[in-house]
Amino acid sequence: MIKKTVVIIPAYNEDRYIYKLLKELKISGFQNIIVIDDGSVDDTSFWAKKGGAVVLKHELNRGMGAATQTGIDWGIKNNYEYFLTIDADGQQKIKDLKKILDTLKTHKCVIGSRFLEKNNIPIIRYLANKVANILTGVIFGTWVTDSQSGLRGFHRDIAEKLHLHSDGFEFCSDFIREVYFLGFEVKEIPISVLYTKETMKKGQNLAEGLKTLSKLCLRAITR
Repeated sequence: MIKKTVVIIPAYNEDRYIYKLLKELKISGFQNIIVIDDGSVDDTSFWAKKGGAVVLKHELNRGMGAATQTGIDWGIKNNYEYFLTIDADGQQKIKDLKKILDTLKTHKCVIGSRFLEKNNIPIIRYLANKVANILTGVIFGTWVTDSQSGLRGFHRDIAEKLHLHSDGFEFCSDFIREVYFLGFEVKEIPISVLYTKETMKKGQNLAEGLKTLSKLCLRAITR
């Protein structure tokens, strides 16, 4: 099954982490990996290539959504059946990615949730994700426990039908909305997460959150 699978990794200035992640993925049996260097100004592309990944590069930083969509398009073009996504900073566990792949045997779309088992989640991130879940539910009429998770898997028939136009953080909620719109269930499974000082510097601040909200509202009325 893994031979039919592509792992998509959006990456922006992740040269400190990407090589280690790629080696762990390879050791775990994931051989088909694509890194989308989203306009990095460090050595992300160099270390991604050294780690054995296919690398596509955006000349400008377009955002996680745009980078993920580039990876999906590449996977479709190269005839993959199962699509997996994982963050580049080592925050998530490879064993959980394997659990998502296993769950794809019985479900079309699987998302890893940090809130289905005990995790040491900083209060700021905990509250931000709860707000995002509520907004996703209210605006799109769908409910999940972790709408902002970057650990996900889905079948080719979903990938081919997605119409995603969100470049930034709103991509996560937009993805869930699109899957439901297409008539598919989103299956959540519990995952572990490790936060560090570096990973806490990423993600949404207040200004970014307000921008995301406005984009989600616009997306809801134009779909």
